[in-house]
Amino acid sequence: MNTLNYGLLAILSNESISGYDLMLRINAFWHIPHSRIYPLLAKMEQEKFVTYTLVEQKGKPDKKVYSITEKGLITVKEWLIVPLDASTKKEEFYLKIYCIHYLDKEHAVQLLKDREEVLVEKIHSRKKRIEEIKAECDSSINSLNSPYFSRYILIQKLISDSAIEIKWCRWVIGLYDTAENINFLDMSFFEF
Repeated sequence: MNTLNYGLLAILSNESISGYDLMLRINAFWHIPHSRIYPLLAKMEQEKFVTYTLVEQKGKPDKKVYSITEKGLITVKEWLIVPLDASTKKEEFYLKIYCIHYLDKEHAVQLLKDREEVLVEKIHSRKKRIEEIKAECDSSINSLNSPYFSRYILIQKLISDSAIEIKWCRWVIGLYDTAENINFLDMSFFEF
């Protein structure tokens, strides 16, 4: 199984939907053309990870509404507790977060702490790159017309993104610590 298989199963673990709607949901995490999804669904159906029901439509071909099987759900739960590799793309992390409700507190918090470690390492690496850019360009980084300026601001953006995600991870961990006293409808990570 690859990440896309796990991603499709993760989404189906939350709702039964058509292949087209499944493509729309997975595209919230990364762009996958529908031509890649349908063969995977057929293979997962053969392997008993998913099942489908035919729904009649007037004036259109019948559509298949896919559901996860018990075998598929067990597979998702096993995948959720496998630690992410540092090189893992953030999309896989987000797919795991989409299914975090299946994890106990210990595994959920560990998933978030592991992500925080990766992000801290990325920040250190990017700060090192900024120092290298500063050493390469002398004072030309201070010019808006310098290619070093554009590199500098993009790296700063990546550092900011990582810092915000670390803050978000810590916020979610805090939710697990105070879960009994939270009204999820009255809270927000950011207020604008």
